[in-house]
Amino acid sequence: MSAQPLTYESIMEMIREGIRETQELRRSIKEQGAECDRGMQELRLSMQVTDRIAKKTSKDIGNLGNSIGRVIEHMVAGNNIIKKFKTLDYVIESHSRNKQFG
Repeated sequence: MSAQPLTYESIMEMIREGIRETQELRRSIKEQGAECDRGMQELRLSMQVTDRIAKKTSKDIGNLGNSIGRVIEHMVAGNNIIKKFKTLDYVIESHSRNKQFG
């Protein structure tokens, strides 16, 4: 098996093939770049939605904490919580000032 001698035509064909491969590689890179750009855009949108949800959740939790604080303040204001519950038609069967839970 002997190597075929290089001719002008064979050299030109190798150059054309290299150019075709280079062009195909460029097309592929361009397509991958566009696909990456679409993925990044989707990720940005998803992050914006997540940020909005996190901010709303944080605000809602803060509001809930404030509401609980107001309820506790109203319950403890004054010293007669039992009387306040009875005015709300709750039946209190027993109570203790020093009761511990847990």
